[in-house]
Formats: sequence, structure tokens, C-alpha cells
Amino acid sequence: MPVIGVFINKEGETYIRVNTIMEYTGYKKKTEIIAGIKSLLDLGIITRHKQKKYKNYIYKLSDVAKWKRGRSYFPIDKNEMILNYRWAELSSIEKSLYVVLGTKSIINSPDKPDDYYGIGTARPVEKYCKWAGINKPSFYKAFRGLVNKELIIDSEFIEDDILDYTIRTPGIFVDNNKKKHFIKKHKTEETKSKYDHLIREYRNDI
Repeated sequence: MPVIGVFINKEGETYIRVNTIMEYTGYKKKTEIIAGIKSLLDLGIITRHKQKKYKNYIYKLSDVAKWKRGRSYFPIDKNEMILNYRWAELSSIEKSLYVVLGTKSIINSPDKPDDYYGIGTARPVEKYCKWAGINKPSFYKAFRGLVNKELIIDSEFIEDDILDYTIRTPGIFVDNNKKKHFIKKHKTEETKSKYDHLIREYRNDI
């Protein structure tokens, strides 16, 4: 959905091709894209109809999926996240979890750095698994991947609860120097170790 969303024009439509969706999502098979589009249609997140003169579909995001030109439901920047292939580099479980963590974060938190999207609050891991449609081993694998890619920073786990994560949206920064300083300050071995034991617990299943 983010790839379709960022190509929406000012009329609220996009004529995006399946090959373009494949390129910017990172999926290699058309069948995967077609299945994904079908799921979005079945869920009522997008609608589509055929153009009269061409074979392409015209896609629209439904009211359920908020959008503004150049971004989509969860603020994912078109240039920095999609056209730079950051989104394509994420695994399917990382994509699912990233959107869930973003939509469940507190946008207007007074503790949020200006150049990050939001701060998460303590919730059981099971809830994030349910919202993202993944199991626990996949959750920890995806979370670790997002941390390694510097899309999640400054996270803490208390047993099976996730606490105080900060989610980053590349391209939506106020001050790049501040961003670099903030990442350097919080990306430490101590932060990594806060969830390493949970990953280790499920290592055989990942």
C-alpha cells in the first residue's frame, strides 16, 4: 500500500503499473503483487477500475487509508523511502511491523525528537504480532532488522512487553545534523542487548 499511496496524484488516483510496484516493493514475482493487491481490495483499503483506452488500472485509496500527496497512510516519504529503495530493502515482516509500530506511536509526544516520527508506549508483544499478522519469532527478527536499519532506535524490552521505542521516517527530518547526533547517541550495544535475549530465546524458530 505505501508504494501505491505515494504515487497518488492530486486527484487522488494513480495509474501505477504492476512492474513499478514490483520494483519499489522489492518483490520478485508478479503473483505476489497481484495477491497483495487483491488483499487490499478485499479489505477495502484501495479501489480500482480499468481505464477506457488503456489496459492499466486506476487505483484509489479508500477513506480508511489516509493520504497526502507524496506520502501514504503511515508517513512514508516518496523520495527517501520509496524511490531510494529503502522500502524494497525491508523484508515482508519488517514492512508489516514498521507500519504497525508507526501507527501505534505517539506523534505529538513532548519527548519526540523533531526529526523522528513518534514514540511508542508499553504494550504486550502479542498485540503487535496480532496487528502485524506475524508470530513472536518473526516479531523479534523484524524488530532487530528495523533497529539495524536505523528505523527504530532507543528501544527497551521488559520481559515480553515493548517499551519506549522511537520510530524514524527517512525524509521527514528537520535537522540532519541533529538526526546524526541522535542516532549516534542512542545506537549502542547496551540498547541492542535489551532485546537480544528475547531473540536468542526464539533463535531456533527464526
